[in-house]
Amino acid sequence: MNRKIASRKLKSRCICCNKSFGKGDVYYHKRVVFQEFGEIIAYEYIVCARCKYVNERQSERQKRFIESGKCHHPITDVIWTTIAGEDYVKEPSHTECCICGKHV
Repeated sequence: MNRKIASRKLKSRCICCNKSFGKGDVYYHKRVVFQEFGEIIAYEYIVCARCKYVNERQSERQKRFIESGKCHHPITDVIWTTIAGEDYVKEPSHTECCICGKHV
């Protein structure tokens, strides 16, 4: 993401908190361009400094939490897989924690 300072009021808003940007405000800009099915697709998003900081801190805390091994697996999900020899029939395979991703 590129750090930028608004030289004028921007029409775009932050994608996380919908904050508008006035002259002199700091924002982060990312533009993504890719080709798919013979077409060139481009989109861009703008994030305010506060939302960028909050997202970075949250991902750091999540990583430290998983590494510490303190997860008690409060939220679990049943993972379904297809039966061998069948195309559409699925059966429950295992239960997985939605927070740390370990098999329970």
